[in-house]
Amino acid sequence: MTRLCLDPGGLSLLFPKASPAYPQKIRIIGQVFTYDETTAILHVGRVANLAPVHVHISLDEDEEDTNSSVCVDVTDVMYLLGPQTTAEGVVVSIWGMYDGNVVRAVECSGVNGQELLGGSVSVLAEMSILTEI
Repeated sequence: MTRLCLDPGGLSLLFPKASPAYPQKIRIIGQVFTYDETTAILHVGRVANLAPVHVHISLDEDEEDTNSSVCVDVTDVMYLLGPQTTAEGVVVSIWGMYDGNVVRAVECSGVNGQELLGGSVSVLAEMSILTEI
């Protein structure tokens, strides 16, 4: 079953047993932080206007709450990418396999901002916490 992830920085919490031998199918809806053209790595994090899905407890009072990101290898879908997908701040939908370290993208496309307004955000949040039967 493909899991929806709205907080890419929390993938290691969602899939602690993910490995290259046991990859997990996921769909990420996130915001592009950076794109490195030389390595074809897209850094994606939680969309700024969505509430965090996971609670972050900091034992160090000086530590700021940073929005962590995940590395997405887009080598296999580079022919589909353009400025509308790789520009900083763009919201993207990524289907791929998570191996515990990197997401290997199978599909990557931009998301219409209207899809993240109103009641659809709460529906996406509920879908992201569904578990297998």
